[in-house]
Amino acid sequence: GLIGELLRGEADVAIADLTITDARSRVVDFTHPFLHVGMAILVAVYKNRSGWLVRFLEPFSTELWIVAVAAVNIVFVILWIIDKRSPYGHYRRGSSYKERKKFHMIASLWFTWGTIFHIDEVEARPMSNSSRTVTLVFAFGMLTLTNTYTASLAAVLVTEAEVSPVSSAGLRDPRLQNPQPGFKMATVRDTSMEKVFKGSTDPTFARIWRQMKPHAVNSFSDGVQKVING
Repeated sequence: GLIGELLRGEADVAIADLTITDARSRVVDFTHPFLHVGMAILVAVYKNRSGWLVRFLEPFSTELWIVAVAAVNIVFVILWIIDKRSPYGHYRRGSSYKERKKFHMIASLWFTWGTIFHIDEVEARPMSNSSRTVTLVFAFGMLTLTNTYTASLAAVLVTEAEVSPVSSAGLRDPRLQNPQPGFKMATVRDTSMEKVFKGSTDPTFARIWRQMKPHAVNSFSDGVQKVING
């Protein structure tokens, strides 16, 4: 290489994009550096393939969504039946035809779904104590379910925002220092960057070197291709 030619006297000056290292500085003299290049980490671009609707459905499994929707529809039927059979409901003895038609099945359906979404403008509400008790239990269950959904959705969105394998912390990122199974790091063999990690006494660099050593590549283009291919 160029350093060898200088040491053997085959060349007087070497002009190239040589990185100044401690090992090279001990045997040759460098001019003042004309370009400062920092360390860069190459990662694959994350592409979110799931639509917004899919992300909003992710907090619950398909089975739980089916059970939740079925439960709501069962409750609205139960409320309508209880209020119709109860002597204290809209269908009580002596009530007018207008009063009886007030809490029909559609009104019960609207009231039940309105309870979930906190809709106050409903056509009618259950009158009997038994149907109100069912409504109270149902509302408490839906409150618990919606709070669980909100917390799970927030966790899903936060996790999705952190899909990048490297954060602004760079090499200090815990995901680089303690990679999960299947997470691979690499550098180009026989380069100054490899020597930085290989000969470093910094515990962080030494730990990263142990992780990347088995996956070193022969050229930068090979590394780019590996990142693209995952």
